[in-house]
Formats: sequence, structure tokens, C-alpha cells
Amino acid sequence: MRHRVMLVGGETLRVWRAVATDASPLYRNAGADECAYVEAGKALVHTAMGSIEVGPGDFVVIPAGVVHAWHPSTEEGGTAVPPADPGRRTPPAAGDTAPPLRLTLFESAGRISAPARYLSPHGLLLEGSPYCERDLRYPDAPQTVDARGTTVLTRHGHRGTAITYRHHPFDVVGWTGTLYPYVLNIADCEPVSARLHAPPPVHQIFAMPGADLIFFTPRLLEYHPQAVKVPYQHVNLGGDELLLFADGDFSSRTESGVRQGSVTVFPPGIPHGPPPGLAEATRAHRETSEWTLLLDGHERLEPGREALTMLDPDYPLTW
Repeated sequence: MRHRVMLVGGETLRVWRAVATDASPLYRNAGADECAYVEAGKALVHTAMGSIEVGPGDFVVIPAGVVHAWHPSTEEGGTAVPPADPGRRTPPAAGDTAPPLRLTLFESAGRISAPARYLSPHGLLLEGSPYCERDLRYPDAPQTVDARGTTVLTRHGHRGTAITYRHHPFDVVGWTGTLYPYVLNIADCEPVSARLHAPPPVHQIFAMPGADLIFFTPRLLEYHPQAVKVPYQHVNLGGDELLLFADGDFSSRTESGVRQGSVTVFPPGIPHGPPPGLAEATRAHRETSEWTLLLDGHERLEPGREALTMLDPDYPLTW
């Protein structure tokens, strides 16, 4: 994962984009948890605790210190994550399972976990949570690799070290503890509907130092007779707001140039919302088919140097 492009970064949080067709080297982040959202493609994530197959719509949470490697699939077509039951929603971009693998990665200098309000005093997910333990996927079983002279790229802060081990680090015969990689597919999360517009944290998936990770999924829209069906004009003040348009109908930004895979960032104090006339045009809409990821930041996020070359100069003019 040496070829990531940093979109934005702050004191405790960084957001990266990565596209891969080849296997990554073994990698360990020694100072931060990572959460990778799979936009498209399939991969097998190898860890010392076992392997996990991942595909479109998956959040892959890898705690700090876990040695792992990404192996993108070279097979085209097929469904990466088959439906668990007939009522399961289709994951975003589920048909886009061919190479390359496309990831958006969130790196947090602290734990990435379920929000505290979803957890009981014993650490179990409550019944009111949008997902439960049965929705999480874990490594299949520890694996052992008989190899010598294996190098692990270890990141610590802004620097890195290449550590070459005499024996392969995948020599685990068992493991215990509270830190382990797991996967949650966004299609397994139950959406929230309300009579009137609810604030974004209602749809929160994960909490982390510096930000809340929120996902807007297909759902019934507000059903009060006078409800406004699209987010109204607003200003965020506590930190930056980053949106990833993953899939579906992005009705709140109609004719703005936003499309699947687009990322927008709004610094504090910049008004944003739907274009003129959209609130009236969507008054009769009953549901939405959007899949949109929102990083609600608690701090300033400065753009990465390479990200500046990807800016769309026409997007600000759509406001």
C-alpha cells in the first residue's frame, strides 16, 4: 500500500485513495487503526489471524499493529459477497467486481469502532444499533507460511521502516484479545427513517478520533406531509465534511458533475446543500436509492499535494 494518494489529512485523521491490480507487500501500521472502504473490485486480505474475502460495499477494519497484505482478485464478474438472505439489499457497485481494486482508506490515530451509543456496558451491540455481531465477518483461521527473509513495511507516524524477519510473521497457531480485523458490508446495515429530516449522525457506522463515519443508504424518505426530502442548506463549523458518492441516485446534487466515485470536501463555514428548486421537485418522493459515505470531521483536514491535481475546477460553480 505504498502507492496511496492522500486526499486530506489532519492531526489525528488521514483519508487516502488506492487503486491496485497487484498484491501489496506485507504492511503494518504501528500508530493508527485503518478502515478501508471497498468501492469496487475483489480481494483477499491476508493477516496473521487468517484471511478475509472482501468486495464492493465492505468496510475492512484493521487495528494498529496487525500485519496484513491485500491480494486483489484477477477474476472478472461474479458477486463478491453473495446475499445472506432474500431480503438482503444489493451492496453498492456489486456488479463492479472486476479489477482493479479501488479503496478509500481512513487512518485514525486511535480506535475505529462502533459508536458508544450502540454498545451496552458489556461492550455488546444493542438492539437499536443498525448492525449486530452477526453482520461482522472475521478471519477464517490462523495460517502458517513457511518462508524466510520476509520484509514487513512498518509505518510509524510520517515515517516508515522496512523490517526483514528471519521467519515469516504468519506463523500464528492461535490468537486471543480484543483487537482483530473484521469486515462489515454496508448493505447489512439497517437504515433509519423519520417523519422529519434527521441529522447525519443518525446514520453513523463507526466512530474514530477526529471524525464520525456515516453512510446514507437506500431508505424511505421523511413522511411528514410538509417534510423537505433533501438536506437543506447548512454550514459545518466544527471541522471539514468529506462526501464519497459510492453508487445510486445522487439527487441532492443533480446536474452538478457529481458521479459515482466523486469526492467532495467542504471546509468549515462554506454553505452547501441542494441546488435551487430541488426541495420543491422532490416533495412527492417516497424513497432514495443513494449510497453516499460521509466523513463528518471534528478537525481541519488539509488537502494532500497529489489530491490538488485531481480537483474539478467547475464544481464550485454549481453552487
